[in-house]
Amino acid sequence: MQESTASVNGALTKPESNENRGTQFLILGLIAAAFVYAYFIQPAEGQGTDKGVKSVMRWLVGHWDAVSNYSHGPLIPLISAWLIFRRSKRFMDLWENNDTFKGVCIAVCAVIGLGLAYDAVPKGVSNIMRNVLDVVGWGKYDLQAWTLFLPLFTAIGFYLAEQTPASSKWGLALTAFGVLVFWVAIRGAQQHAVVISFVLLLYGVPLYLWGYQATKWLIFPVAFLFLMVPLNFLDRITIPLANIATSCAGHICNAIGVDVVWKGTEIKSATGAFQFEIAEGCSGIRSLVALGMVTAVYAYTTESSQWKRWAIFFASLPLAVLGNIARVTTILLVAKAFGQEAAGGLYHDYSSFIFFPVALFGMLVFAALLNLNYAQVWKRLIHPTAAPDASSSAPPSPAPANANAQPPGAPESPL
Repeated sequence: MQESTASVNGALTKPESNENRGTQFLILGLIAAAFVYAYFIQPAEGQGTDKGVKSVMRWLVGHWDAVSNYSHGPLIPLISAWLIFRRSKRFMDLWENNDTFKGVCIAVCAVIGLGLAYDAVPKGVSNIMRNVLDVVGWGKYDLQAWTLFLPLFTAIGFYLAEQTPASSKWGLALTAFGVLVFWVAIRGAQQHAVVISFVLLLYGVPLYLWGYQATKWLIFPVAFLFLMVPLNFLDRITIPLANIATSCAGHICNAIGVDVVWKGTEIKSATGAFQFEIAEGCSGIRSLVALGMVTAVYAYTTESSQWKRWAIFFASLPLAVLGNIARVTTILLVAKAFGQEAAGGLYHDYSSFIFFPVALFGMLVFAALLNLNYAQVWKRLIHPTAAPDASSSAPPSPAPANANAQPPGAPESPL
């Protein structure tokens, strides 16, 4: 029997054989196994000790839980996985047409939800989960690490299995660099750098084995993972951000008649009615990091122009600062009107839920301004549409029922 062929741009290509497909899955399996050992089993903290030994992913999830500035961390690998799943035709076809597959996905999502809400589940459920995890020597952070990154590996596997392998020398260079970073970071117990090597290899290996054309859609979802890496330098800008918020809020209050004085991050009423200190948690760094994550996803999914994507992303910095300035200002105004206890208590705790949506709204307005047709707007301003006169606004007279009918007394038309 003659093997069928397909024509692509005038060239005949043979359909992919089952052997090639099996080789692809074997390669994907080996890569996944190497990643699992390197980042979920290999000790990255506490090496050489009897207790406290952690893999880098267990350390990362624990860092997210301990440092409030990175409380958004668990969402990043899940969002990245979702962005990749959207590009997988096979996954979308199974999701829409296979009820069993959809049920398995829902069950996995339920397990991920239990991992994320581990501390909030009822005590009876948490005890059962703890007993099950003790059997394999896991804790809460181990469960969260595995469940959060499993969808990411699955999404990449689905996507790459649909692509045609093609080698890339740049992928080899990036892979070698990622391995070097991993080796140096493990030797020096630098967990932050180990996580960076994870992101580098997550794109470098597919780029080397599948080529740029097959992996170009992975660039943003994988690069998005850099936002989950704890960056120490962000802790150094909390004090400058707090100083900016204090100074701007003080000038605004004085301008509207609420007399305040400030020094550094301390601000108080000129009459002594209230006094606050802008702590690091109120510096706006949390809003900055979270807003940067949201704007990055929004810009990628809604804009096709690269410069617009970067413009929206970088706009998150001033928007977050402005939102925090507004938050601090309103706290001072509430303290003036209702006292320090009301402003520093209930309003302080819930004010962030008010001004983060304001910052998001500012981002949407900025994106709309980028896509506004200014030439058309200017044309309408220069040449406004003239208002219709009274005669043109009158309804037209109805046409005669018979178009060939002649008015009375008129001569007949010649045949």
